[in-house]
Amino acid sequence: MKNRLEILVAEKDPNDAFLLRRAFIKGGVKAPVHFVQDGQEAIDYLSTEVVSNSTAAASSSALLLLDLEWPENSRALANGVSTP
Repeated sequence: MKNRLEILVAEKDPNDAFLLRRAFIKGGVKAPVHFVQDGQEAIDYLSTEVVSNSTAAASSSALLLLDLEWPENSRALANGVSTP
């Protein structure tokens, strides 16, 4: 399994996503950065990563940034629980 850093950003506000993307570029971050709109998309993305890995290891995303203003899915994601 490759050991590489990937960043997953869950941010619903396009302006905040733009600022984060710009900060990563200006900061010289070379790692792939994936943006999703909400907690369920983040859960789906992480679930897909785990299934696609040939081992039972955790997903390759090493840094997860969440929008704390989500009422439902972000709490479930933070607790490691999949929503229906």
